[in-house]
Amino acid sequence: MDCSPSLFLMFSPEQVKAVTEFKPTRPPVRPVPKSSFLGKSIEETADAFQTITANLEAIDSRWFVILDQGSCAEDTGLIVQVKDGVVDSVRVHFDTINAELIRIEIITYDIQETKAAVRRDGVFRTTLPENRIHGKPAPRKQLK
Repeated sequence: MDCSPSLFLMFSPEQVKAVTEFKPTRPPVRPVPKSSFLGKSIEETADAFQTITANLEAIDSRWFVILDQGSCAEDTGLIVQVKDGVVDSVRVHFDTINAELIRIEIITYDIQETKAAVRRDGVFRTTLPENRIHGKPAPRKQLK
């Protein structure tokens, strides 16, 4: 699924306070500042994120993405959901994060469906249907 970029890269509460207009972050990000979230657990990061975004209408505080050591090694990020005070997460491949966040917000309102589709390696990925044949008749369906 192709979607317009909508992710804003946040390194610290101070950075967010200084922003007057939230625009999607575009690569390359240079220089990469040291994040005040380094060494924090998912729950600590979620608490900080909730506090930072409490009065910001431009940011939906129910979902956010954490980029961690696994992000660089595996091209993945962690979609984090805060729902009724409970923090939950699912690892998602980079090529799917933006579209998956939009799908969650518009269709499922929860990451449980995404978690159920995680592959053996612990990562949610989207794939194109296999054996796509364009320009030929569809195979006959057999009734059972």
